[in-house]
Amino acid sequence: MQLPYTQLAIALDETTKDIILVVLVILIFIWVVARLLMWFTNRKDGEKLSKVWRSFRKAVKNEDVEGINQYGRDLIYNSYVTEAQLRLARRMVNKSLKKHPELGELSLLIFNKCLGQ
Repeated sequence: MQLPYTQLAIALDETTKDIILVVLVILIFIWVVARLLMWFTNRKDGEKLSKVWRSFRKAVKNEDVEGINQYGRDLIYNSYVTEAQLRLARRMVNKSLKKHPELGELSLLIFNKCLGQ
């Protein structure tokens, strides 16, 4: 028995509605999970900023190139870093850049972050 064209179209519409509903629910779930992950990450950034800043300044004082690179990158990627901290970090890295040319990439990263704020 063959279904008339109108009944076939109605059956496809119900299936399509179910598929669209499932896709929307999945997309909303993914969006909520992503927002929660971003919120947790931002919260951790705020808590870590003072520790990273102190460690960065100590590494610069001790001329620890690996520490400067590590804590400098942590500082750059922290969402709570202030423009004043970035300017100061840029000056510190540029002073150390003459003795340690391997800090050139970090200097460029800090410069780009300053431009982006």
